[in-house]
Amino acid sequence: MKKTVNIILIFILCGRVSAGIQWRVKSVEITGNTSFKDRMLYSLMVSRPPSLFNRPEYHEKVFRDDLTVIQRFYGQKGYLNAQIRGQAVRFDSSSMKVYLTVEIEEGPLTTLEGISILGNRIVPDSVLRPLVPLKPDNPMNSGLIEKGTLALLKYYADSGYLNARVTPESRIDDELNRAIVDFIITEGAQQTVDTIKIIGNIRTRPEIIRQELTFSTGETVSYKKLMASQRNLYLSGLFESVFIQPDHPGADPSMRNIKIELREKQAIEMNSAAGYGAVDRLRGRFEIYNQNWTGRGLKIGLSLRASSIIRSAKAGFTAPRIRGTLWRMDVKGGIHRQKEPGYTVIEPGIRISLGRKLTEQIRFQCSIRSVRAKLSEIRTEAPPADSLSRIRSINYSLIYDTRDNLFNPASGFFLEGTHEMGSAFGYGFGDFHRVIFRLRGYVSAGGLVAASALEAGWMYAGDGLEAVPLQERFYTGGPSSLRGFEYQRVGPADALGTPTGGSLKLVWNIIEIRIPVWKMTGLALFCDAGNVWKNKHDFENRPLRISPGAGIRIQTPIGVARLECGINISPLPGEEKVRWMFNMGQHF
Repeated sequence: MKKTVNIILIFILCGRVSAGIQWRVKSVEITGNTSFKDRMLYSLMVSRPPSLFNRPEYHEKVFRDDLTVIQRFYGQKGYLNAQIRGQAVRFDSSSMKVYLTVEIEEGPLTTLEGISILGNRIVPDSVLRPLVPLKPDNPMNSGLIEKGTLALLKYYADSGYLNARVTPESRIDDELNRAIVDFIITEGAQQTVDTIKIIGNIRTRPEIIRQELTFSTGETVSYKKLMASQRNLYLSGLFESVFIQPDHPGADPSMRNIKIELREKQAIEMNSAAGYGAVDRLRGRFEIYNQNWTGRGLKIGLSLRASSIIRSAKAGFTAPRIRGTLWRMDVKGGIHRQKEPGYTVIEPGIRISLGRKLTEQIRFQCSIRSVRAKLSEIRTEAPPADSLSRIRSINYSLIYDTRDNLFNPASGFFLEGTHEMGSAFGYGFGDFHRVIFRLRGYVSAGGLVAASALEAGWMYAGDGLEAVPLQERFYTGGPSSLRGFEYQRVGPADALGTPTGGSLKLVWNIIEIRIPVWKMTGLALFCDAGNVWKNKHDFENRPLRISPGAGIRIQTPIGVARLECGINISPLPGEEKVRWMFNMGQHF
């Protein structure tokens, strides 16, 4: 009778699994592992123990795949005889939970006796050996053997040896658990570029494509240069897809043709967007532009923006390369109206910028700005004597950028220094000087991203800060700077509490930790500090304002949406203790 009941129970359980009822993993017990902790092995599994935001379902095939992954992991780490000695699955029908048990037999660790490179006649061992990330007496790691093989192949491909072959062979002594790895190389012949064939360009002129290439005919074929050229063409914004590859050799086996296959983007595009922000509330944008005017990669366009505080209409022109050089020119002109806490400004004007890359990470830019600014609705206690100003300035910038992503970076640094000298009412360029320094850094580990940012600004005017128009001074506070404070409300203010701006600024986003939680959602913990000072004498009397806080981040198709709560730990009279903010895009 008992046997009959057990058979019936098994049929019931199997019927539930086959019917699609969700069995959840309750626990996973791993035994026999001494070299790797449970947490490390759990990270390899899909059928892992549940967490606060992850409740894995149980599927028999997925669990079998997990066991295969664990055994392969041990083999890659040098435990060549590791085995899964046993596994057990226990169902609890009352709670629809599954309890898993995995028994591992690690076996002995195999270490490296030596590494040899054989067959190389042109490139010496002293060049090739550092490319292989293996060392004697280290564990026999198949993953590092594969990396070493790819590194050797890449070196030869970058040096023109496209037909080079690298074959790793391992000799293992099972009694001593020692191994010797030989990398056997067949170098072949070095090859050079014969002809360059461009396919798929309909509007874009061939000379515009060729100026983005980092190689030319007669040079040694280098995969590094081919990939750099492919990246340059893609980043030009003219093409949906770019593929550059060596074609079959012709009569001369030492020559290779290079084929460039392109698919062009639509030249004329229209974009529109709508959103919401904590400061500008409802906002919208419309753009129309031609990004390949005359087939020379020139870009012309019109942009319209509107929100509760901004109205603007701008036309722009961009030449990515001036007469085939590395210099880029941008011209933007139009009219801009913005409502600030202390005033409203209308600025018709134009900006002309010239810039170029000095290296892959360093860029230089110079710009000339000319605007005719008119202030209205001035809310400061002592309005400026002249509400009309004609700003002319020259700005020099040097930028160092190694971020892995411009919009949502997880690693790298951004460093920018700018110096602007200009005039507010005269005709020269020396009435005021403004220097701004920006630094941002990002590191990631285990899915977490830790970031920090610093912005420091200094302004000098020969006739004092009062001679600088309100819209040219420094302000801070709000969702894009100090998140526990109202927009532009940190710093000098008059008796009415209206911000008047200053000549010294420091905003330090001390730390921001971005924590992935579940799928598109994440958390952020941060602490901001900063202030604005009227002059250097005011610096000692006004300490840094501190604002810690936390927020929720959601990855959306149009960017990162963030809802944040900033805390003002030392509120002044009239200031709020807590501020909630919603905005799009990472804070920095």
